[in-house]
Amino acid sequence: MDLDHLIVAHNGYSYLLAFIWTFLEGETIVLFAGFAA
Repeated sequence: MDLDHLIVAHNGYSYLLAFIWTFLEGETIVLFAGFAA
């Protein structure tokens, strides 16, 4: 899954995808931190 390819394929949704991507990345980091604690 290549992020650059997704941005090119969905040019109109690139900002929305970037927002969702960063949100999911942040959530997974929080979940892993919760498991590690």
